[in-house]
Amino acid sequence: MTGEEDLYIKPLDETWIAEIQRVFEAAPNYSQKVEGRLPVPTAAKDALLSGPPNFDMRNKFGFGFFNRDRLIGYIDIAKGYPEEGISYLGLLLIDESMHGKGLGTKAFELIQDEVRKWNCSKIRLSVAETNDVQGFWEKMGFKPTGRVLKPHQAEIVCDVIEMEKYL
Repeated sequence: MTGEEDLYIKPLDETWIAEIQRVFEAAPNYSQKVEGRLPVPTAAKDALLSGPPNFDMRNKFGFGFFNRDRLIGYIDIAKGYPEEGISYLGLLLIDESMHGKGLGTKAFELIQDEVRKWNCSKIRLSVAETNDVQGFWEKMGFKPTGRVLKPHQAEIVCDVIEMEKYL
């Protein structure tokens, strides 16, 4: 098992797109459950460089999750979205060969520490019903808000459950 001191996050920029794409390709179940297909060749670029409509992209961040110097995960988060004091976690993706080792928990703890530095009081996220991760997020302290967002549409159409956690 990897020592926790070997695990860290750091902001990524466009120079990391090829390595982020490798993480998407090493986690095909996410894309299959949410999109109904394998990751597209532009998945990393789309994740890193796109954001919510009318959002100031200076407040959108892509973080790499590293084990020593190896990128094993990607975290996408928007500061101040959908309103001040809230950060929206768009994605936490871990290489599937690393699942079952507590790394998702550690990655979330690290990004949560980062969000606290931003003086945000809440983290919000959405879970596609076809992606069976709601239990994980509940273990991380998230609770459903009761809002079901407009259906996610790709190859799969499903409801999206909004969840949030107070910091």
